[in-house]
This record gives sequence, C-alpha cells and structure tokens, in this order.
Amino acid sequence: MKNMSALFFSIVLMVSCEVDSFDPVESNDQSQTESMKTKSKVKTKSNLDLSILPGDSFTYGLVLGINNQGKIVGDGVWVDGSYTYLNNYLGGTNEYSEGNHINNQGNIVGFVTDFSTYFQAAYWEQYDNEPKILPTGNFHIGYAYWVNDEGQIVGFVEDFFTGLRRASLWDNDQLTVLPIGNYSRSVARAINNRGHIVGTVNSGSSRRPVTWINGEMQELPISTYSRGQANGINNNGGIVGAVENQPAYWKHGELTVLPTGEYTGGYTYSISNNGTIVGYVFSDGISTPAMWKKGKLITLSKGDYLEGYAYCINDSGEVGGVLYNQNGQNQPVVWEK
Repeated sequence: MKNMSALFFSIVLMVSCEVDSFDPVESNDQSQTESMKTKSKVKTKSNLDLSILPGDSFTYGLVLGINNQGKIVGDGVWVDGSYTYLNNYLGGTNEYSEGNHINNQGNIVGFVTDFSTYFQAAYWEQYDNEPKILPTGNFHIGYAYWVNDEGQIVGFVEDFFTGLRRASLWDNDQLTVLPIGNYSRSVARAINNRGHIVGTVNSGSSRRPVTWINGEMQELPISTYSRGQANGINNNGGIVGAVENQPAYWKHGELTVLPTGEYTGGYTYSISNNGTIVGYVFSDGISTPAMWKKGKLITLSKGDYLEGYAYCINDSGEVGGVLYNQNGQNQPVVWEK
C-alpha cells in the first residue's frame, strides 16, 4: 500500500507542476509503527534542532507550511506541538484534506476530496472551521497552493476531460484565470503580500518560470538552461525555484544558480522575508534537506532517516518538511532553534 500522504502530495506536486525527476516521489510503505506523541530533538551542525512531530498512524504526515506564529500545516495541523486533522467535511465518506500553506492570520489553503469527485481547492479561515470550496468556473478541478496575508490565494484550475490546467488567483471569492501567452498550461505556486505571483508555464517539453504582476505575465531568465520553474516569492521580490536540476534564485530579474557543494543538484521551494531559502540537494538518488543563507549551502539534519525535503520556512527561521526512513515511511518534521 502506498503511504497516503506521500501519494497525494507526490501526485499533485509532480503532475500539477509537471516537474522533472529530481522532484520528490512517493515511497513504498512497507510497515507501520505507532506515531510519535511528542517531539524528539537531534542537535544539528546548522544550529537548528530536528524536531520529529506527531502524526496520524496511517498517513504519518508531512509539513508544507509554517507561519510566523509557529503554526504548522500539511496533511494535518500542529499547534503547540499537538497534531489534529484539518476539518474536511464534504458531506461524504473517506474524505481527505491537505493544507499547503498557512498565513500569519492562521488562514489555510489546500484541497479536499472524498475520492469520488474531483479535487477541490479549499480555504479554512481557521483550522477547525469547515473549509470553503473555492470556485473553479468552467473547470472541474481546483487546487490552492498559497494564501498571502491579504487573503489572496493562488493555485490552479483544470478541465478533467481535456487536461487543460491554468494558473489561478482567488481574490474575495472571485476566480481569475491568469494569462499564459503562447503556452498551453500553467500553475501559480505563491503570492507575496504585494500581490506578485510566481509559477510555471509550459507547452510540451518547454517549461519556463514566470511572474504575474498586475495581471501581466513575465518570463524569468534561465540563462543557458533548457527549462525552469518558480516556486516561491518573498515580500522583497526574491524568487526561488529551479533551472533544470539546479536550485535557482531570482532578484530584480537576474538569475543566480545556488551552490550544491558536493551534491549533484538541488531544488528550492520557499524563501523567507529575511532571504533564507529552503529545499533540498541530492546525489545518487538520495535527497538531503537544505537551506541557503546569504548564498551559502547548509544541509539540515536527517537524524537516523534516509532522506528528506525542506518545504517551508518562516521569518523566525523555523523550517518544515518531511523525512523518510529505509522503508519509505514519511515523518513530519521541523528544524528549529
């Protein structure tokens, strides 16, 4: 049986972004153990402690968002170290929900499904509220990646039958499908408090990182690389993503390829307002969670786990992500001071 959390995150992340093989993939779940009830810490060379979070005994969990108050979301919610499910009421059975981001007001966005209908983009005003299903217009599927502190939400909508996928903005419950120029598909991954959006457009094998500012799309440079994608943006306009299999950072329209040290390549997901970047580096098919601070690569502790990914960071420097053991079980984690 596939681990449900890893399965759904991998499906949506890889399919929606059409990412390359260097992005995370799901792992086989060979056995199950009782989930941990309290954090355990391992001192790291990065001056951050690895904290293993409690999770559901079936899905185990992963951390996708952390706000400046330290509230954490993924396939559940962690408040003051305690785990609870997101309210996912749809009126059906076998429901599943996942939160991709939490802003500093505690608003959460992600998706809900009951497995018999399409994925639906969802917004929770607070984690214990019933989700609000976001409109999809003439499309069938919705998925929300990010909500800024102004309540603006980005993600994508998709036609189930044709596979047409378009980057989307929800503002005051109004859906705007973002322009894509001559490209055929798109995804919006993040929006800062100024309303600047980043994401990816593609046609066939051609894939480009882009911004949408005041409704206008602008491609980001990728130098001599053949393709790229943008995943995160901070309030100062710093953008992170990847070009081919290398971690990338853009500022004022200029590309910087980040160092990977002894590793073959890497990938970045998020950037704090202080400019610290998180993601992972990899070699020989094994991924190591990583951060870049002032351009310097710092790998994060995996403890006794095989591999992992750092997905999010807040302005206090707390990092969230996931670790996998030898059997492919995933464990939600944070790295904190």
